[in-house]
Amino acid sequence: MNTSTKHFLPRIISAVIAVLLALTVAVPAMGAAASPLPPSDNLTITIHNNTGLPVMKAGMFDVYQLFTGVVNDVHESEEDDEWDDTWEDYTLANIKWGKSLEDGHETLLTTLKALEETDYAWAYDDTKNVFEDVSTAADLANVLAEHGTTTEFMQGFAKIMKTTKGVLTPLEKGTDYTETLDTKSTDDGADDTLSYKVNAPGYYMFAEPSKHTADDDAESEYIIAVLGSQSIYLKASIPTVEKWINAVGDTKGTSADITDTITFVIEGTLPKNYTDFVDGYEYIFHDYLSDAFTITEGTVVITITTGTDTFTLKADQYFIESPIGTVTDECTKEFRIGKKGEKTTDGSVYYDLMGLNGETDDKGNTIKIDSSSKISVEYKVTLNEKAKMGQDGKDNKSSVILQYSNDPNDELNKTNKTHSSAVYVYTYGLDLKKVGSNAPDTGLAGADFVLKNDEGQYAQFMDQEIDGVTYRRFNGWVDADTVIDLIDSYDEAKDAYDKAPTASASAAKETLDAAAAAMENYLLTSDSDGKIYVKGIDNDTYSLVEVITPAGYNTMADFEFTIDEDINTTNGQLTQFTYQSDTTTDVKIYSSSSESGVFNNGLIPDTLTNIKAPLLPFTGGIGTVIFYVLGGALIAGAIVYIVIIAKKRNKETENSDK
Repeated sequence: MNTSTKHFLPRIISAVIAVLLALTVAVPAMGAAASPLPPSDNLTITIHNNTGLPVMKAGMFDVYQLFTGVVNDVHESEEDDEWDDTWEDYTLANIKWGKSLEDGHETLLTTLKALEETDYAWAYDDTKNVFEDVSTAADLANVLAEHGTTTEFMQGFAKIMKTTKGVLTPLEKGTDYTETLDTKSTDDGADDTLSYKVNAPGYYMFAEPSKHTADDDAESEYIIAVLGSQSIYLKASIPTVEKWINAVGDTKGTSADITDTITFVIEGTLPKNYTDFVDGYEYIFHDYLSDAFTITEGTVVITITTGTDTFTLKADQYFIESPIGTVTDECTKEFRIGKKGEKTTDGSVYYDLMGLNGETDDKGNTIKIDSSSKISVEYKVTLNEKAKMGQDGKDNKSSVILQYSNDPNDELNKTNKTHSSAVYVYTYGLDLKKVGSNAPDTGLAGADFVLKNDEGQYAQFMDQEIDGVTYRRFNGWVDADTVIDLIDSYDEAKDAYDKAPTASASAAKETLDAAAAAMENYLLTSDSDGKIYVKGIDNDTYSLVEVITPAGYNTMADFEFTIDEDINTTNGQLTQFTYQSDTTTDVKIYSSSSESGVFNNGLIPDTLTNIKAPLLPFTGGIGTVIFYVLGGALIAGAIVYIVIIAKKRNKETENSDK
């Protein structure tokens, strides 16, 4: 854990001494009337954790005694001479080198006296090094009391203490002090405390023995405190970063059609000790976009909000770059917020957020930045053809890590990074099979559908090969009139072809083929196995409209289905999605524990059935032929009979005449 401190100084000290990495020294005036020494039970300093910082750990500080002396009472009332649980009415007199500086104070003083004005202006009063005449512990205490009320002085002094820490001898735990850890505990460590009970009053320094490598950490190398008994509250905090979809606080997860535009928003905060970073403050969003997203150029807007004022930055007040010394391997863009400058020692380029304070934004407003400010980046992306479906869409991820200055004492502006904050976008598909009622297990080829949403718009598609399978990938919505006109043109061409005489059939077929081709971008066509694969649609209610029906089958009624979903808005994870259609009486639930395969790949199965046209009775059967044959024979027989009768009558007539 990295820390910084805030102290209540004795009344005679006019200001809190802010220090780099939270170095705080309180040096009271000398010479007050003697007062009884505090009882040993009161010589305890308690360090309180702060919200957002990692939990405290035993042994996280080495303890050093810099000065020792006699505690004096400086109460205003002479009657109030009882020692109490606070130290604000007491000061330290007869200051001597503490146990940790008995052997190392000469090295420390030599270092302080050698400081050059060109590099250490804080150490000079006019043209004189303020440490020049220091030879005793009391001399050094007086210099600190006189000059230590300015941030620049104490930060400079902190840097010297940091570089000379090796000359200090740490106190021995158990002999010179005891340590008590009270974790109490919340996840953010806000209620944690570390208490140190020392054997004698004096000035003590608490220094972390090692560097920190954990994420979400701020460097706080030293704490120097005056004892009596007191509490120190960590004022240093780490900045935070969150990524959202649509707006701050909206959601971490959503679904979309491929080609949909999605707004991503990043919001970062500043640490409470932001103003301690007098050498500048680096603030870089390392932003990652999976290849499922295409950023929309020209949509980036960066703002700083302080109180009720929001400032929109101009193009030269931030820099969008490809990764430079990336914090994460998954960094697509770096948003560096601030004015371009150079680090003072190694000359490398950095961008100082503090440099924006007092500049004007793109509307001419004067930018104000303090520890309460929030920095936001907003931009738009498109979900593209590389998106994965279903739960596999967790790979359709965008995340951000904030890199920030974490050591106000380090003139090289040392930085650390936060944990990642991510958002997710999901999409779905269809695994349809077209069959005929006469052969429900056999795929039916050549059926063509258009897809309509509940707003009456029609889908466009493109082919996409995925693992050797041809998908119809969603490619946007169009107004109904466009597709309806194409369908009407096809129906007219089909009717004309069906009625065309033989002489003009070829021309009619060309017209029909052209009408079908004009609909190609809107058609979902069953393949030789009757399969239709669709990729990239959102949760919604849809209708499949059959526009070309295989020969010998009746055209289907419009087929309606609905996709719905449950997404955790806090972590962005898809927990389940559901499907209901005209062929399903119950809602189908897809989750990790139910139909996990469909849940993972997002391809929802269903069957579309065409009814086979019935065989109605018709003329020309064998019975009719027999009827015709028998009828013909009867007619022939009748004719023969009539001829025979006629001849007989004629013969009888001839005989009578004779």
